Amino acid sequence: MNWLSIATLGPIGYLPAPGTCASIATIALVYSLSYTTIIFYITLLAIIFVLGFKASDYAAHILQHPDPSCVVIDECIGTLITFIALPINMPIVIVGILLFRFFDISKWCGVHWFQQLPSAWGVIMDDVVAGIFSSMLLHLLHFRGFL
Repeated sequence: MNWLSIATLGPIGYLPAPGTCASIATIALVYSLSYTTIIFYITLLAIIFVLGFKASDYAAHILQHPDPSCVVIDECIGTLITFIALPINMPIVIVGILLFRFFDISKWCGVHWFQQLPSAWGVIMDDVVAGIFSSMLLHLLHFRGFL
């Protein structure tokens, strides 16, 4: 298994704006998973989390950087969390990506604290928390009828 390719989602981590590109690319997976059960969705998310953790740790070691910008599996995980248990339509996708990227980039509302965790925990957990905040806001907007 090529851990670096998993960490970078193949060539996506080497594109301009790799985090945003990874989030947008993950929408194809989100759309495909919208036809499955929530149990399958969460199980696959857990598998990606475990593989992403190992791959991020490996990439940080090989690239000699604690959080290389080419490592984007964490954005994939955060994007998947953003859309848990939501219907997938264009307004939800657009707002979800914007919310997730806002929380991920700004590190607002305590997200920055999670990035300071050691090793792959810091790489992954800030995106997990950004995804949770984004998902909570998306659910609120959806159930209030705005999306």
